[in-house]
Amino acid sequence: HGPYSFDLSEELTSLRADYLMKFNHQSPGYGPTLVPTETSAELRMRFPKTIASHTPQIAFIATTFGSKGVAELEKLATALWVTRNPGNTTDATDATGRANQLHRLKPHVSVPDALEAVHEFDRIASDAKSLTSEATLV
Repeated sequence: HGPYSFDLSEELTSLRADYLMKFNHQSPGYGPTLVPTETSAELRMRFPKTIASHTPQIAFIATTFGSKGVAELEKLATALWVTRNPGNTTDATDATGRANQLHRLKPHVSVPDALEAVHEFDRIASDAKSLTSEATLV
């Protein structure tokens, strides 16, 4: 439903190989979810300062994306992709151009929905940037 990330896939595989995450198969017909293991709980207990230093960013990600469904995440992930990979035809600063590129990549997403996704992505990116700036000041 969105751009595939080999980097994310490798990171998740690494977390599973290190016994920090495992698959939880909840119900037939649904894909598995990743859940933390007891090993990850032990690790978190050993490094509370490091975890605390990243808590605002983790909370931001969880709050921003945790309740979104697959279709909404697909649009936002593609908005991110067209922003970072403008190609020859799209100006990364032009919301309408990025929305048109998103629609070309994902024809089932209407141009108005694509524009809404681009605007939402821009807002999220701005909020994340300010969160990162605040964290460096602390």
